[in-house]
Amino acid sequence: MSLVQVLRRSIAAARDMLNLGYHPERHYMRGPGPACARKQRLEEQARARDNARRHGQVSANTARTAPQT
Repeated sequence: MSLVQVLRRSIAAARDMLNLGYHPERHYMRGPGPACARKQRLEEQARARDNARRHGQVSANTARTAPQT
């Protein structure tokens, strides 16, 4: 076996031991992140606000800012 072959096999073995390849499990998201939760919360608030307006209910924020007559 030549020196070049020994070096190639040694380098390949070292590379396999270090396992420097791509690992998709390191990049896999496990569920929705904080941006998704924030968006969902804002959508729920907007939906509740629209429902209150449709049914003639006044929200607490609107009651505080309404002019006194």
